[in-house]
Amino acid sequence: MSAQSNAQFVKWLEIRDPFLLRLAKKNIALKSGLGSSDSTSSAKWYDSIITTIKDIAPTVIKARAQSKALKIQMKRATMGLPPLNMADYTPAIKISPEITPESEAALTRMAKGTIQAGAKRMFMYAIPVGLAAYFFMFRKRR
Repeated sequence: MSAQSNAQFVKWLEIRDPFLLRLAKKNIALKSGLGSSDSTSSAKWYDSIITTIKDIAPTVIKARAQSKALKIQMKRATMGLPPLNMADYTPAIKISPEITPESEAALTRMAKGTIQAGAKRMFMYAIPVGLAAYFFMFRKRR
């Protein structure tokens, strides 16, 4: 992302989720020992904000969801209702991992091993079954 789009994102986040932005700023200040963004270049600061948000956002989102679920369960308990099975009401979040050359090589090795094992198994059973079928079908009947 460009420095301008990073700056726009940070401004948008300041309006939409100021807590997450404050948390990211505190995290950066603790890591680098800097008190504010004035001591570093703005482009570098925006990049570090974006990176930090990518790191902490999943945890914050999960904590918020758990807090909401707890409030719902407590409300149901005060009403005398049984607890909800939250697995029925929470969406599964799918995160696609970044494919690195190492992980791609590992997946390729695993796939090749699976294919080779399947081929060995197929030939181990296919040849005897094929021979048996040949002899039973083409033998002379009396």
